[in-house]
Amino acid sequence: MKTKGAFVRRQTQDVFLPPVLASNLESCLPCEVDPAILTAGKQMSLILVVDDDDYLLDLIKVILKTHGHTPVALGSARKAFQLCQQKRFDLVITDLTMPDMDGIELIRALGAAKIDVPVLAISGTFNGQLQPVAAQLGAVETLSKPFNLIDLLAAVDRSLGKIPIPPPVPLMVESKTQQEKEESNKDS
Repeated sequence: MKTKGAFVRRQTQDVFLPPVLASNLESCLPCEVDPAILTAGKQMSLILVVDDDDYLLDLIKVILKTHGHTPVALGSARKAFQLCQQKRFDLVITDLTMPDMDGIELIRALGAAKIDVPVLAISGTFNGQLQPVAAQLGAVETLSKPFNLIDLLAAVDRSLGKIPIPPPVPLMVESKTQQEKEESNKDS
């Protein structure tokens, strides 16, 4: 019998667990899939994950590890900043709303200390006002909670520069050049 996935209530947010995670959080993959296939040809990235929600912190850590990254998880933005001063990370994923020092302060502190690391800001705040502030301070990507596995991994890849951010779709299709018009008239 296949698992259909599950919504798990954690503090004030719902986190959707896809079937694979709902049935076994530690495996994060169906048993017939070899994790080496997913990570073949990918360069492993050292990613610092900062969130005061231990469950979400562990979930993101398992997902990143399963997809070939090396996650380091901390529950405090202050400790994360201290670690960033000592060690070079390829990406920092931070929650924006945390006690003591929040994600906005962390992004601001990283910039002030000239620590050059891309930041993926995540937030469960429903007013949507923190993500634009995070982007203005230098977060390369923002993600709203609850998010799904695919959105998280796509945001991580975009933040690491592995998937280019798509250009905006043009509103109008450009008309043919004069030369193209003349050539199509000759063919008619």
